[in-house]
Amino acid sequence: MNKINTYWTGVICGLLAALIWAAFPVMTRFGVARSSFDAWDMTFIRFIFSGLLSIPYLLYSRTRQHKKIPMHGIGMMVFGLGAPYMFIIASGLKLAPVEQFAVVTPASMIVFSLFLGLIFLKNKIYINEILGISVIVSGVVLVGYYASSGSNIYSYLLFLIGGMMWAIYTVSSRYYCDSALYATALVSLFSMLLFAPVYLALKSFEIFSVPFNILIPQLIYQGLLVSIVALFFYSKSVFLLGSTAGSVFAALVPALATIISAISLHELPHFYSVIGLIIITIGMILTIVKWENLFPNKK
Repeated sequence: MNKINTYWTGVICGLLAALIWAAFPVMTRFGVARSSFDAWDMTFIRFIFSGLLSIPYLLYSRTRQHKKIPMHGIGMMVFGLGAPYMFIIASGLKLAPVEQFAVVTPASMIVFSLFLGLIFLKNKIYINEILGISVIVSGVVLVGYYASSGSNIYSYLLFLIGGMMWAIYTVSSRYYCDSALYATALVSLFSMLLFAPVYLALKSFEIFSVPFNILIPQLIYQGLLVSIVALFFYSKSVFLLGSTAGSVFAALVPALATIISAISLHELPHFYSVIGLIIITIGMILTIVKWENLFPNKK
């Protein structure tokens, strides 16, 4: 594969990953606000399918040399991006439109991740990251001020907690795991094993009485596309383009989520959310892009 084909393959993979991840809050919002599902249902849907799909991969992975992960490490990853995270985010999307999630959760995740990495992984913080964090925080505060003047402060706090949980996953998976796909499979399996019995004890099998034209799209999207396919495309993009360019596609997710929500759910973003989104997107790019890789010193 020549350089041009490699570049455009990486771009397409990155955009596909960003689009799938951007539609996640839209599908979840549709499930909890426009249909009969609640946060319990959406969490069960997410992990019953992805958990089952992860079993063959994890069995295959036993033949490979993966880094051994202690149970408390798995527990941190499951708490961070497993069933508890999904329940918190779905509860927030029941109360507030996608725009608030898109602004608050990914941005706060980056801020929390940098500080947790500084404390627990002894990572260095660079000038661009300090500048980016400052810009991100200003955007999150702007949206928080707008939310506090309305009725969405509770959902704002849920999305902020979700960002912190996502950051815990980000830092713990980086510390304990050597493969993004392996970490995702472990989170899916253990979330299914821990959450499914609780869900079935509380709600039995009533979810399967939902019409298949409503249930099946959520199962496929939440369990397959978000959990597995998007991660594959993102990893392929990073492999072909490098981590810097790959990270830029992740920065597109908040804006894409807001646009998809406006088109599909007809939830037009408020003025303060748009301003906050622009500010945060700039801050995310400043934070995650390694500018020295884009403009290397010529010797």
